[in-house]
Amino acid sequence: MKPYNVDNEKWKSFPEAIQLQNIGAELSRAMHASARGDKELEEGAYYRVLALLDASIPLREGEMRERLRNYRDAVAALLGHGEYGAVARVLLRELVPTL
Repeated sequence: MKPYNVDNEKWKSFPEAIQLQNIGAELSRAMHASARGDKELEEGAYYRVLALLDASIPLREGEMRERLRNYRDAVAALLGHGEYGAVARVLLRELVPTL
């Protein structure tokens, strides 16, 4: 699996809603990969979620920053544990309620 690097300057230029949708899309990829039993794709998607959250956290303040930190902790706990797909679905609904 190739490491994922976020272009922080480009990432900062996106509105918060677009950033959250991108994070949500990766979370969705992880859930679907888990359901198919594709551990490599699942793990890659979780690593991308972590990278995007790491790029987003410094851009936020207050309650949103704390929420993103909590999501990051939860995703890190999920990494490699596909049996927790239900938890990923809850995170996805919380992170991007419009999806």
